[in-house]
Amino acid sequence: MILAALILQTPQTALGPKDFQAKCAEFSKAKDWKGLEGLARTQIAANPKDAPAETALGFALLAQDRTADARAACEQAIALNPREVTAYLYLGFVCAQSGDRDGVIKTGQRLSGADPFAIKGYYQVPALAAATGTDPKEDFSNDAKDLPSQGWPDYPESARGMKIQGTVVYNLHVRPDGVTTAAEVLAGPPQLATLSLLDFAKRTRFEPLMKDGHPVAFHTTRIYTFRLGAPPDSRF
Repeated sequence: MILAALILQTPQTALGPKDFQAKCAEFSKAKDWKGLEGLARTQIAANPKDAPAETALGFALLAQDRTADARAACEQAIALNPREVTAYLYLGFVCAQSGDRDGVIKTGQRLSGADPFAIKGYYQVPALAAATGTDPKEDFSNDAKDLPSQGWPDYPESARGMKIQGTVVYNLHVRPDGVTTAAEVLAGPPQLATLSLLDFAKRTRFEPLMKDGHPVAFHTTRIYTFRLGAPPDSRF
């Protein structure tokens, strides 16, 4: 009993960032989610302000379908470090797994404020993208079906003048004949999400999406990334 008490009273030491990530990788490779949860909780006990540990905890809980607890861990990671990009990703998965469409979109919008360049990869995760609308959803493997003549939107001059960079994400609604009927901004710096770029998105044309041999209406996500000093048609 005395020995147990002494062990409980012994301060726990946090692992260094590299060692912690290495241990996380080991548990993840083995799909040992309980082990990963225990590692993350031990790290947090040693350092309550460890955002990566909260992120790892969120992932471990998500993998165990404990979505409410996973959401809380991800939110805590973001509160500790608003630029903890991976926490937004896992939070998006939590929302998608919970069927929370608005939660997915709002998480992407929050991420765009923390790191505008991170939202491209965020919205290209199929599990997240599928939660942003109704079936049928164009698969990301069909991205090349934009007509080549569409080109790439011009860098908004006002944003260029203010040296604003970032990624803008639009949700497009497409008729069975491939004509875009509506576009809405999901995330991105407002200086880049201009009316001219919105008009450009609306003019995007697609090859018809076929279902059971017939063209159907669908929606898809367009992602435009702008970096100062890079060609306007560069994709990142």
